[in-house]
Amino acid sequence: MKLSSPLFLVPLLALFSFACEKEKSEVPPAEAGAKSSEKAAAESLPWLGRRSPEPGFPCDVEAVLERSCRRCHWDPTENDAPFGMVRYDDVQASRSGKPIFVLMKQMVAADLMPPLDALVTPKVTPLDPKDKETLLAWLQADAPRSTERCDAPQK
Repeated sequence: MKLSSPLFLVPLLALFSFACEKEKSEVPPAEAGAKSSEKAAAESLPWLGRRSPEPGFPCDVEAVLERSCRRCHWDPTENDAPFGMVRYDDVQASRSGKPIFVLMKQMVAADLMPPLDALVTPKVTPLDPKDKETLLAWLQADAPRSTERCDAPQK
């Protein structure tokens, strides 16, 4: 048998590639897709999990701050945010002669926060109406301190 023609390699390559494909993934395709999308979501929203290390914020407020504010208002701040919202004392501090929570109330009520025109990826989304209501109710009550421990993320 003369092996000068490369056509004899075709069946061998097909057999080899089939064997490799079979071993490539032990995770069923549906599970692989779910795991990769969860990982992608966590990587694309790295600020999720930015929770205050101490009590002070009510847990529902803590959840809103985590989802919608701490992308920028962390320590260190990002995307030109002028202050952090990590600890309760951060929002009680004074800026421009007013407590930061008063400035927060003005910005959220006027729909200036979060800034929808920010040039960041992924794009900033508006506050969910329920989240806005939660945050404004707390801010309008002069941002009272809570003693709740907020260990698990709120939904």
